[in-house]
Amino acid sequence: MMYPDNINPAAHSILLSHILPELKIPKITFLEFGCSTGALGSAILSVDSRITWIGLDYNSDALSIAKKRLSQAVYSNFNHITSTELRSLEIHPDIIILVDVLEHVYEPSKFLSTVVSVFSQSRILCVLPNIACYQTYDRLTVHEFPYDDSGIFDKTHKTFYTAKSALELFGSFAYKPELGPAYLPDPVVSSLLSSQITFPYSFKRGKYLIEISDHNELLSLCSYGFAYLFTRA
Repeated sequence: MMYPDNINPAAHSILLSHILPELKIPKITFLEFGCSTGALGSAILSVDSRITWIGLDYNSDALSIAKKRLSQAVYSNFNHITSTELRSLEIHPDIIILVDVLEHVYEPSKFLSTVVSVFSQSRILCVLPNIACYQTYDRLTVHEFPYDDSGIFDKTHKTFYTAKSALELFGSFAYKPELGPAYLPDPVVSSLLSSQITFPYSFKRGKYLIEISDHNELLSLCSYGFAYLFTRA
């Protein structure tokens, strides 16, 4: 089976523009949960030779590709991950990568609790789909909520997040945002972001009007995902 090399643009941008330039240590270790074929790690490794990039994933076929690209690629089932398993990696990651991961695990709080109990000093780069996007309103206004094969309404998603609820989740583990939310604009409505808009603004979807009070709400409404870089408070 072939797996697409989809590199999340928010994660890639933050890594290149914010994280790598300010890391002055001789060696940098990244731990990526959900590495798939290793596309993101491979792209970053190509620009900085100081990096060690370790990927974890449950898909053995994807891992066989990742092993050729990353420093190390290891099988892991995140729904049953343990602190013993993580300690056996014998690493101290500077940055943990969670790109489109939390929405797939059955118990995100339990998963995060295990991860941060072992890697308590690591910063976390997290990217999530945005359920506050206009696409949600489009479905609800016609009293439907169908699931898709990919995207925000991927049928494998177990939980849904807004930028605010993600902040609350990480805050419960004493993490604060160092950067973000950095939004991923949806091309269908991204022209709104460059328009001269006076707030409050009414955004029409179907027969309903959505009241937007400020630019942050507009960003959220027009974006299919968002990213945070978290640091332990």
